[in-house]
Amino acid sequence: MTHKDAGCVKIVTVDIAAAKPVFVGLIPEQEDVMNDAWMVGDMLLTSSLSDATAKIQRYTLDGVPDGEVKLPGIGSAGGFRGPPPPVPTTASCP
Repeated sequence: MTHKDAGCVKIVTVDIAAAKPVFVGLIPEQEDVMNDAWMVGDMLLTSSLSDATAKIQRYTLDGVPDGEVKLPGIGSAGGFRGPPPPVPTTASCP
């Protein structure tokens, strides 16, 4: 996640072994500011707040949107963890 060349936050990839690493956009900045991201198995999850409610978006590893994770209601969500597929992820959601 970076603020570089973004008014809010975006997700980039970078080859850290390159002599001159270059940021390549993966997930552009969103209307709701992303505040966290996790790689869980073969997907990326991002979190943001929308009207004081957590919003979790799912993406492929290529940055293609793959839907929203439905949450039970108002509050925060985070702590997503999980091994590579096909094992499901777990999360904390107070």
